[in-house]
Amino acid sequence: MVDLGVLGIDIDFARGEEIRTEISTKFTRELLESEFELAGWTPTDWWTDGDYALALAKKDA
Repeated sequence: MVDLGVLGIDIDFARGEEIRTEISTKFTRELLESEFELAGWTPTDWWTDGDYALALAKKDA
């Protein structure tokens, strides 16, 4: 059993059970804007430096 105190839950894992801890995916700005729109979010800021990009979005009212 793993205690995830921050979330207020305990989770049982079977011996040898695998868990996914990260998904790394590359997106274009255009694709992200489309995904945001489909999910009802609006991008508010973008930061890029050629090696790294970060988007900030807010849920539409």
